Amino acid sequence: MKSICFQLMSGSLVAGLLFLGPLQALSQNPKGTITRNEQLVANGKTRALVIGISDYQYIEKLQYADKDAEVFADYLAHNPNWNIAKSDIVLLTNEKAKRGDLIAELQRLALLSKPGDKLVFYFSGHGDTEDFTLFKKGYLLTQDTYSTNYMAG
Repeated sequence: MKSICFQLMSGSLVAGLLFLGPLQALSQNPKGTITRNEQLVANGKTRALVIGISDYQYIEKLQYADKDAEVFADYLAHNPNWNIAKSDIVLLTNEKAKRGDLIAELQRLALLSKPGDKLVFYFSGHGDTEDFTLFKKGYLLTQDTYSTNYMAG
């Protein structure tokens, strides 16, 4: 079982921001000033998409992935430091976390999001790579992913 938590900021992964962090020291902005982008990030809305899959249709089942996601969603809803309204937390577990469900929710979030908004993306479930392809791409496996064809699910 793999648990992954990413935070998106204006369409970029925080990991990408960590890479660019050292470049910020080379910028021309004086210390202590707030740039327009920093103001947007501070004022943006935070939403969360939390996914947990234990009951896979075609792949070996897991024991606690769905419960992990439920606990994390509850944590986000009740921790004031995250400042996320319960209505802005979407929890998809087991049969509600099929490929189509995930794509539809990501599209909905993309339409709602504005510059400065943040997305907390949490996934607890199977992840794997396809070894028979040249690129060996990695996948987060949805509830209806076929064990023999990750790209289809």
